[in-house]
Amino acid sequence: MNQGQRFDDLTRALATNQLSRWQLLKGLGATMVAVGSLGAWWKTLPSAEATPKATTCSNSTQAQCVQDASDRADTALENCEQVLAQCTGDPLANQQACGVLFLACRSVAGNKFKNATRKCEQAQCGGGLQCTNDTCCKQGFVGCNGSCYDPANCEDCVNGVIERGCPPPQECDGAGNCVCPGVTQECGDSCCNPDKCERCGANGQCEGCGPCEECKPVADPIGGTVFQCVPLPETTPCGSTCCGSCQTCDGVQCRNCDPNPPRCEICVDGRCDAMTCEEPKVLNTTSCQCECPPPPPPPIPSPGACTSQPECLCGQRPMGDPPRLGNVYCNPEFNTQCCIGPDGYAYCCKAYEKCNPAGGCFPC
Repeated sequence: MNQGQRFDDLTRALATNQLSRWQLLKGLGATMVAVGSLGAWWKTLPSAEATPKATTCSNSTQAQCVQDASDRADTALENCEQVLAQCTGDPLANQQACGVLFLACRSVAGNKFKNATRKCEQAQCGGGLQCTNDTCCKQGFVGCNGSCYDPANCEDCVNGVIERGCPPPQECDGAGNCVCPGVTQECGDSCCNPDKCERCGANGQCEGCGPCEECKPVADPIGGTVFQCVPLPETTPCGSTCCGSCQTCDGVQCRNCDPNPPRCEICVDGRCDAMTCEEPKVLNTTSCQCECPPPPPPPIPSPGACTSQPECLCGQRPMGDPPRLGNVYCNPEFNTQCCIGPDGYAYCCKAYEKCNPAGGCFPC
């Protein structure tokens, strides 16, 4: 029986529904083998098992092999279209069966093309390998200067050198992209974790809480919780560190309150404050002790005035009526100085006067 008779018999049988499903499949297969002789459209290629495994290959040779297979596939598809045209042109043919016949024909052609391209890849490299960049690599891998890398593992070929993986903590998503895991957010080559109050800074690096802050979960107004930086109580920032209670920042370092001279500090409500004294006492910064203030200096005498003496008890002399001995005080604050008369009694003269040995005062 020739090709046309087989086709006519099949289409008439389809039109009259005289074939069982098994007979239909057998008839379709026999017709497709006969129509266009699909089995003869493909050249016999060497099997993968018979080809020794190689480490290098030629992509140009493989490309030509694939092109040849593509050309044969185009011819096969054209024949399938001719089969469809013959089937739909027969007034007795079942049009639905014609469609099934065309799809089956096209499926056979497509599978043969896939098998042919696979043989093109395996012809040079052996079973399970493909030729990529003139290098034999496993399926999904890409050649790089004689080696193979896996793009799905975020590997890449840079100037003939394989660069592997993603910069930690980023991970490969299996599609060749470096992504941040979980809830973390991309920030340059790093990943910021919102659950640790990390955010991406202007310099492209993750920034967390300050030295005097801690990350705590707080209620979110729209529901759930968020993590925010909360100030630590009784602390003071100091450069990259944090000063605690009874500490102060000295430049960029923390130190404890210093009770020694010359700082003379005490801790008041967790702060370092300078010591204070109750009046009239004042703080002596050389000993950090509260002491009575020193006497004020005497007034500056006018030019040519006599030098005054310190405040003191000058002596005694008869006072009152009847006369009694009383103390005589000469106070430099009032410009006076102590003098002793020829009778042995004390008296005061002005600071700019001189004591008269014979008694009394006379100008300097």
